[in-house]
Amino acid sequence: ILNLPAPPTDLVLVATMYHYARAIAFAGRKDPASARVEIDALARLERDADFKPFAEWGVPAKEIVQTARLVATGRHADAGGDLPGAAKAYEDAIFVEDSLAYMEPPYWYYPIRQSLGSVLLRQGKLDAAEKAFRESLSRVRGNGWALAGLVETYHRKGDAAAERRTRRAYAKAW
Repeated sequence: ILNLPAPPTDLVLVATMYHYARAIAFAGRKDPASARVEIDALARLERDADFKPFAEWGVPAKEIVQTARLVATGRHADAGGDLPGAAKAYEDAIFVEDSLAYMEPPYWYYPIRQSLGSVLLRQGKLDAAEKAFRESLSRVRGNGWALAGLVETYHRKGDAAAERRTRRAYAKAW
């Protein structure tokens, strides 16, 4: 991802996913300065791009760019150990994600609640984590990532019966 050439800036959604993928990669490498450069590029796209052609087709391009920026911000904060900041960015991204019209495939490629659930789980906010994972599953049934988080949540809560049930669902999903 980091070696790919940049796409033309007039391809707004392609440029968005380019900068988003790079931000996620840099966050994963624990390179916050480089991740911030990519997040700033997303913010510029969100602010400056011409979204009129997308609106004519009913494509919520600005919201997609905004979602990418917020999720990248959450990953950046998470990689830096700022779990409250990550949770806030994911909550803001979920707000935007929830405003997107139903579409197959969806306008955003994964349910962001699974990322929020992961952060809440690591913060020890087990009830909130369970809620986030369950809401993720209500949107994408059989989501293995949400089920994995829910298994861990029930394990930490000491709810052996729920953990077993969810482990079976997880095994079936994967």
